Amino acid sequence: AQETAMQIQQIIAMEPLKRRVKLDLVFLNPSITLPVSFESPRSICFDLGRISVSNSFAADLDRKILERFVLKMDDMNVFSSSSLDSRHQIIDETSAYISFDKLEDNSDHQVPD
Repeated sequence: AQETAMQIQQIIAMEPLKRRVKLDLVFLNPSITLPVSFESPRSICFDLGRISVSNSFAADLDRKILERFVLKMDDMNVFSSSSLDSRHQIIDETSAYISFDKLEDNSDHQVPD
């Protein structure tokens, strides 16, 4: 009976995870072009390479939920260009990795004994 009660508590502890959204997004080669000024034919082009956004969840018996977000950017390039179609690379294939955690306390929801 005690083992069954423990299993029920584990299932109830996982209940908040059912209302979460799992992200796993990939963007391939989005680019942004910004003019240097309104009157200038020159611009700066950001080729953002491959952007990956994902999250994951974990819960414990104390009804605390840990949500981890991960943002990865690979093969980013930055160019300057003019109206003559000449491009000069400023930054070559740079990568970035950002991860952060969010801890949520759901102790206000009662867990039966």
